[in-house]
Amino acid sequence: MKRIEKTEKANITALEKHVRELAKLDRSFENPSGLDQAARYIKKEWEALGFKVREQTFTVQGKQYKNLMISIGPASREKLIVGAHYDVCAH
Repeated sequence: MKRIEKTEKANITALEKHVRELAKLDRSFENPSGLDQAARYIKKEWEALGFKVREQTFTVQGKQYKNLMISIGPASREKLIVGAHYDVCAH
């Protein structure tokens, strides 16, 4: 598992690249295919950073969706949960 140091700064160039890539996709809840594309992109990027990605799938009105999760730090420590939606953009 990758260790994140508190002193690391955000890579603005990388963040902008990710926003641009995700903005190209129709990530509406009405388009599970676009959401799958976004999830694959996020999962690939997290795995490239060395994280183990877990998927939690669920079904709403017959359509399947997923949450992606990673853990940072030792399992024995208190957890901080951070959430973000990738399904809020429709073209």
